[in-house]
Amino acid sequence: MSSLAKIAPTPALTIPATDGTLLSYYIIGSTGPSLIVLPGAMSSALTQLELATALSPNYTIYLFSRRNRGLSGPYPTSLTEIKSPLSRNSSTSGPTGKKSSYPIYDPAFSSKVLETDLSDLATLMRHTGVTNLLGISGGALLVLAALLPEPVVAMPPITKAIIFEPPLLFPALLADPKIIDMSGVKRYEQEIANGDIAGALLAAMKTVQLGPAWIAYVPRWIIKSFSKMIMHAEAKQQSKKKEEGAEGEGIVTMEALAPVLRYDFALCEAMVGEPERWADVGAVEGREILLLGGELSMGYIKEALRVLEETMVGKGKAVKRVKVPGVGHELLENKVRNGKVEKAVGIIKGFLEGGIESLQ
Repeated sequence: MSSLAKIAPTPALTIPATDGTLLSYYIIGSTGPSLIVLPGAMSSALTQLELATALSPNYTIYLFSRRNRGLSGPYPTSLTEIKSPLSRNSSTSGPTGKKSSYPIYDPAFSSKVLETDLSDLATLMRHTGVTNLLGISGGALLVLAALLPEPVVAMPPITKAIIFEPPLLFPALLADPKIIDMSGVKRYEQEIANGDIAGALLAAMKTVQLGPAWIAYVPRWIIKSFSKMIMHAEAKQQSKKKEEGAEGEGIVTMEALAPVLRYDFALCEAMVGEPERWADVGAVEGREILLLGGELSMGYIKEALRVLEETMVGKGKAVKRVKVPGVGHELLENKVRNGKVEKAVGIIKGFLEGGIESLQ
C-alpha cells in the first residue's frame, strides 16, 4: 500500500440518523472548501483514504461509511428482517413491455432503501454544513437522487456535485441483456439464502461486470475457490489488526459486505427511470455538476454517463463530463484496490476551485 494510506485521519466520528442509528465518518484535512465523499457498494469510508489525503492540503474531506459498512450501524429492522425481498413479479414484462427480470426486488423494499440512504446523507450534510458532494458508484446514485427537483427526502442545498460512474439503469438499458443482465441478482439472493458467501459474491460480480473479461469463461468452482482464499486472507488480516488494537478502523471485508450488496441492488432499482428526470438539475442557480468516468469502465456505466451527458449538458446548464483515459471503475480507490487517484486529483481540484469552466 502506498505511503499515502498510512496517513491517519481523525478518529472515527459518529452522528445519529433520524432513526437513531449511529453513522460513522472521518475527517481528513482542516482547511479550504469541504467535500463529502460517498463510497460505493463494496467500500467504506477508508477506501478513499488516499484520495482524501491527496486533497487534504487544500480541502477538508469527510469520508462517510454508509449503513452496514465500516463503523456505521445497520439498515432499519423493517429492511434487515426481511428474509427475501424479491418481487413476486420479477419474471413478468419489464418497463419497456419486453420480457425482463426487472424488477428483482419488491418496489416498496427498494424505495425504503433509497429513502434511508438519502436521509442519512441529508443528516450528514446538515450536521457538517457541507454543500459539495462526491458520489462514487452507488454513492453517485444517491447524489443523483439528491439533485432531483423533488427528492424523496428534503435535502440541504448542493453547490458542487461530482458524479463518478453511477450504475444508473435506464429502461432502455434494462431491455438489452447484452448491456446489463440483472437476472444474476436472483442467483445472488439464492446463494445468500444458502449461506454460500463465495457464490453470492461471484453472482454479484458477474452481474455488475466487475473483474477481468476472462472471468466469464472460467468455471464457477475455480472462481469460488479463489474467492474463498481471498476471504480467508482478509479474515486473517483483520484478526491481526484487532490483535494490534486497530479494530476501530472500520475496514470492510468481502465476507462482511456480501449480504449488504442487496441494498445497492435495490438502490439501483429504486433509481430506474427515464433520463429526462435530470434534464434541468444543472440549471439551478449556484450549482455545478461534474460527470466523471474512466475510459475503460464497464459498458453499461459508460452508457449511463453518455445518456446523462446528452440529457444534462446544454445552454444554461452548469454540467460538464470528463473521461479519464487509461483507467476504469477503480479510479478513485486506494492503490491496494488498483486505484489511480493521481489521475483524478487534478480534475477534482480544478472543479472545486474553478468549476466547470476550468475543465478541458
